[in-house]
Amino acid sequence: EQQQQVSQRRRLLEVNEAAASWFHARLLTDPLAQSARDYLEGRGFGRETIESARLGFAPDSYDGLINHLHSQGFDAALCIDAGLAKRSERGSVYATFRNRVQIPILDRMGRPIAFGGRLLSDEKQAKYINSPETDIYSKSSVLYGLSWAKPAVAKHDRLLLVEGYFDVLSLHQAGFKETVATCGTALTRQQVQEIKRLTQTVIAVFDMDEAGERAGEKALSLFLDCEIEPRHLLLPDAKDPDEFIQRQGAEAFQRQL
Repeated sequence: EQQQQVSQRRRLLEVNEAAASWFHARLLTDPLAQSARDYLEGRGFGRETIESARLGFAPDSYDGLINHLHSQGFDAALCIDAGLAKRSERGSVYATFRNRVQIPILDRMGRPIAFGGRLLSDEKQAKYINSPETDIYSKSSVLYGLSWAKPAVAKHDRLLLVEGYFDVLSLHQAGFKETVATCGTALTRQQVQEIKRLTQTVIAVFDMDEAGERAGEKALSLFLDCEIEPRHLLLPDAKDPDEFIQRQGAEAFQRQL
């Protein structure tokens, strides 16, 4: 049974790696990904950030990814187990992510274990969707960007905690590489314990709205329970760190810090 679990985890890592590579190649080369490239350019992300974060594009296709993964030796059942595909009531298998910018979520070792997908159209769908929990992905214990942030956290002895994937990418691109985010959920004790192993200095930079205030209040008690005294950075005239960086730049953010 243990051998089966180890084998399943290995196959899940392999299929996520194959999917991440396919999404990334689509973003860089597929003519149908022009809207995704325009979207990222419009948000100020350069080629270096796109490549280092392995951002990708999921085409508006029900079977493009599945056919590719099948050609690589991954069956439909594994794609479903990984959260990359779903099965309809009629029994057909279709891709979970379609017409979205793909953000790979990495484990501590930098391996893709899940995805966040940002919708590119104005259809009545969720703007963001995330992979479901799997045998290799537990969103309550993962921090987005941690595998890149660890060297900078050690260097500066501080960690910046934000709410969104693009907040992380904007701050990393602006030189604040000690930034991580929760994966679409409220902060958890497991994540705080993960942070505590790296530093005692935490600066929360949450969205400037009522939901962000509530998130800050909830995070405060968690940090204090774990014997960390966090700071909360307020950003004037911006709804979130990404917008602040875009409008006012890295030097202004450094002054606020």
